[in-house]
Parts: sequence; C-alpha cells; structure tokens
Amino acid sequence: EVFTSWEAVPGGVSGRALDTPVIVGVRLADEASFYSLCAAVLAGTLLLTRTLLRSPPGRAWVAIRDSEIAAQSMGVQLPLYKSFAFGYSAALMGLAGALFAHKIAYLAPDIFSILFSIQLLLLVIVGGLGSLHGVVFGAIFVALLPPIIAILRDSIPATMASVASATGVGVIGTIGRGIGGFLKMPGVEAGIFGLILVLVILVEPAGMYGRWVKIRLFFSTFPMYKRDSFKRQKSYMRSERLR
Repeated sequence: EVFTSWEAVPGGVSGRALDTPVIVGVRLADEASFYSLCAAVLAGTLLLTRTLLRSPPGRAWVAIRDSEIAAQSMGVQLPLYKSFAFGYSAALMGLAGALFAHKIAYLAPDIFSILFSIQLLLLVIVGGLGSLHGVVFGAIFVALLPPIIAILRDSIPATMASVASATGVGVIGTIGRGIGGFLKMPGVEAGIFGLILVLVILVEPAGMYGRWVKIRLFFSTFPMYKRDSFKRQKSYMRSERLR
C-alpha cells in the first residue's frame, strides 16, 4: 500500500520506467553487456559468500543453524550473528533487486505477486537448502520451467492427436486435448510450482544439489557403495536435535 500511494519515487499505481544502467560512466545499452554485469555480480557474490562461510562468522552461522543452544554454549552471541546474517542477506537481495529492476526496465507494485514469491521459494527449496551450488541449480530450474510449460501446452495435444490418428484410438486425442486445456487454465503455473515444491520436500529435502551429491558419491564408491547412503535424508526439527 505504501508503494501504491507513493508517487514521488516508485510512481504509485502507474509504476515507473527505468533507464539502462550506467557503471563507472559506461552505459550498458545492449543485453550482452548487461548479462556480463549480472554474471560478474553473481560470481562475486558467490565467492564472497563462500569466503564468508569459511570465516569465523560463517562457522558461527552454521553452528546456529544446527543448534542454537549448542552454539550459545560455545560462546556464539546469537543476536549479533543473527543480525549480521539478516543484514548480509538483505544487502544481497537489494543488489539483486537493483539488477532485476533494470532487467525488466519497468517497476510497478503489481509485479511482486504471490506467484513471484512462490518462484523465489521454489528456487531455494528445489536447488538445495544451505548450498551455494543449489542456488544456481534452482535458478536455472525456475527460469526454464515456465517456457517448458508453455511448450507443453501446444506440443502435448498435437503429439497425442497424431498418435490417435495413427493408432485409430480416439481417446488418446481426447486426453491430449484435456491436458492442453488444463495447462491453459489461469493460475495453473502456481499450482504446478506448489506441487513441485511439495514433492521435493517429501522426496528429496536436500534438493537438486543433494541428489547430485548422492549421484557423485555413487560413482565414486561403485561397486563398493552402501544402499543406506542413498536413502531419503530425514529432516530433523529443532526440538528433535536435542534428543
């Protein structure tokens, strides 16, 4: 409501158009230069975060994530490091928001919908919680999922119609048209995102990166691998860690 009523900076309900970004006097007018800027920022933030996680504050974050009571017993100041983590993540999200604003070149309050929030949550969960590699995997997955859904809307009915005409089974074409109609329904993307989110939490809580680690472990230990190493990892609640 604040951004909707604030006409000076965000432009209120009508929004605000943005110019191309200018870095140290150089205007990034084409998409290739802006892509290079985003790639450089991504590499820099990943390197900075990886270095920070290996430092004493990063190890304190990991200790707090595993058990706050155990971390506090080792002398970790919970309010200090939690505030530090909140400020660092907010700074990264502010930088990402600035790049996102210049990417779409137009900002309006209705851009940040519930579907956009679900996509960001899906990015983290599907990629893998607590993993820098999972952020990249999740971003690629979330970016490719809407085009794949758009392709399936047209390809599935056409493919199943051709199969029905070749085999003479008309029910196949009917099923294909039904699937195509379902994918064209409004709000189906949010439902698919939610379904994928629930399935990942139930089947593979560690996400895509966790599955990749298991595959890599399988090939590195084959044929001496153990079946228990590749079972679904159990997620413990904070209260269960104290038992």
